[in-house]
Amino acid sequence: MLIRKNRWRTWFGLKGELWYYDGPERFADKPHPTTVRLALFAPVLAAVAVTISLVSFQRSDENARIAQRGYLALNVTEYGLTPANLRDKISTEEFSARLYIKNLGNTPAYVDSATNGFVTLHDEAQKGSSGRMLNIGSISPRDEYRATATTVISRDGLTVSKLNQLEYVAEVKWHDVFGVSHRDVLCKRFYLEQEALLMNDCPIYRH
Repeated sequence: MLIRKNRWRTWFGLKGELWYYDGPERFADKPHPTTVRLALFAPVLAAVAVTISLVSFQRSDENARIAQRGYLALNVTEYGLTPANLRDKISTEEFSARLYIKNLGNTPAYVDSATNGFVTLHDEAQKGSSGRMLNIGSISPRDEYRATATTVISRDGLTVSKLNQLEYVAEVKWHDVFGVSHRDVLCKRFYLEQEALLMNDCPIYRH
């Protein structure tokens, strides 16, 4: 094999001397086994890193949606009995309850359907679906919607057992800005105690 000697002479435009080398040709050294193993595992490690990144991004997106979506709070704070003043001779009372729906979230809540009204315990299958339909549309963040439901009962039947059969139920089906559907239900039971009208949560309510 011919190898040029005094290669530095070519820097000045001169030719280097040629001489003959009689020996085995050298090739690149064999890679270390660890290097080979790392090269084989590199695609696997890259795939794991991509998977972890995708999972982290998905969780971050879910957390952002949870933080930014709307949250509806249903509550009844005003209720009472007043004379109904009907034309018939039956002594009656009008029972009313005022519903408050407030958006506690950071984005609007778009209401698909909403009802509120009074139901009796034997109307268990109708809970959440009966009552007056509410035309809400949407509720902006920190805004509040109010609606009043009324029913008439006989004053002669105004006993503890009578009121124990009466419940107020409100149901709101809505979706947030991300298109996720939600359903909120409020159920209150009214009763008399020492001539005072009180309200408690329904002891058992099947959503």
